[in-house]
Amino acid sequence: MGSAPTDAEGRWERRFSRPWEAGEYTLKLFGVAADGEQSPRTRHTLAVTEPAPPLDPPVVTDPADNSYVPGPAVRLSGHAIDAERVELAIGDHALGAAPVEDGRWTWQPAWEWRGGGHTVDVRAVAPDGRVSPPGQVTFVVAGALARNPKLQERYGD
Repeated sequence: MGSAPTDAEGRWERRFSRPWEAGEYTLKLFGVAADGEQSPRTRHTLAVTEPAPPLDPPVVTDPADNSYVPGPAVRLSGHAIDAERVELAIGDHALGAAPVEDGRWTWQPAWEWRGGGHTVDVRAVAPDGRVSPPGQVTFVVAGALARNPKLQERYGD
């Protein structure tokens, strides 16, 4: 199955590239000293259980997808089932996180959004560390256009 290097205290970790199927496995473990001498073999039995089901992507309810918002402050909110928090990002750039309470979350940054289009990815994170595929919302911060009374009437607070 392979080997794993040890640190100065003799600790080691072995990660596998593919998940194991559910079942019981017995591993034979042994150490090898720098001079090549091997320790006695030890058996270790472990049980692999079925993984928890994947989380559903969170849903962004505000702002509505493909909407215009006056900005510059924009609050995002929505719901995420079985999550303890959501994490928000634009591409690889993390924006922040918000706790999920009773399935609902709200996030508003301390900074102002620049005018123009934005697409935000929102991932749910479960208490056991599972991460959902992203939910997504695209919106346009109207910026100076938001001063237009007709746009304020249509998209304003």
